[in-house]
Amino acid sequence: PVKKDVSLATFLSSIATLYPELTWRIDVPSTLIWQADEDMLRQVFINLVKNAIEADAKTIGIDWESKADASSVGRLYVSNNGRTIPDEVVREIFIPFFTTKSSGSGIGLSLSRQILLRQGLLLSLKERPLRNYNVSFVIDKDC
Repeated sequence: PVKKDVSLATFLSSIATLYPELTWRIDVPSTLIWQADEDMLRQVFINLVKNAIEADAKTIGIDWESKADASSVGRLYVSNNGRTIPDEVVREIFIPFFTTKSSGSGIGLSLSRQILLRQGLLLSLKERPLRNYNVSFVIDKDC
């Protein structure tokens, strides 16, 4: 990764413009800056949004929860109101080549997790989605 300062609010707004058919709710401070490879980060968000669209999502919500002692350290929640992920596949979704889609390759979430790990971030599925959503992914920034 080639890391540089990325304004998360600006970055997320640019992702939202790629999908005008969705309703976006972005609650991220305008001052939030991450050291990240912007191109790689874009691939992760595009994958999460495409998966949401394939699950019939109409709304994407992105929320920042900072740790009390540091405004740039915390969790980013990426949620959608698409179909829920069945309990029987939740443990499998980050395994390479696992897919429930007839035309899927099963590498999207696995690759997204690896991309973020290389940047000091962790992608996981929140056990209970945020209120008003059916699925919430979490990107932990604790370094």
